[in-house]
Amino acid sequence: MSTAIVAQQRPVERILSHLQGVRRTGEGRWVARCPAHNDEHPSLSVREAPDGKVLLRCWAGCDTAAVLAALGLRWSDLFPDGKRRPRTARECNAASEEAVVRFVASRFDEACREAYERLAVICCAVGHVFAVYGLDITEAEAAWVRELPHMEYVLDRLMAEDPEERLARLEEARQWLI
Repeated sequence: MSTAIVAQQRPVERILSHLQGVRRTGEGRWVARCPAHNDEHPSLSVREAPDGKVLLRCWAGCDTAAVLAALGLRWSDLFPDGKRRPRTARECNAASEEAVVRFVASRFDEACREAYERLAVICCAVGHVFAVYGLDITEAEAAWVRELPHMEYVLDRLMAEDPEERLARLEEARQWLI
């Protein structure tokens, strides 16, 4: 193949031409057999980013460097014009801000799930105490029983779609969980 033809190829076309068992899975997405290990079932994901660069991911665990080495290609072959463009400070900041937001959101979800599980146990225990002992319970236990309908409401709303609603119920649940 002449150098002029290779230069005109998009990076994804260049990469795909070196792979075996290529199958398109969506717009700008493919799977293929990974050349870095004995791959019987396609485990290499290939994706073309909007800016034309190629993203490779071997789900069996091979490093991108190992995949490129097995193909006889370089990192620069993954980028348009063969040039890897460093990210700007703004892009790096945006990426790290997004990572922080994702981390905080996952911690928030985890806190809501944990509160839900603990409060569910408390609701069951209070209901059990009342069912077993009836009115022969202490004043403290009676206070818990009076709170049961509100606890169930809080429990239900801890898994609401609205994050502000979840936060409000999480704050309310604190009185029973601490």
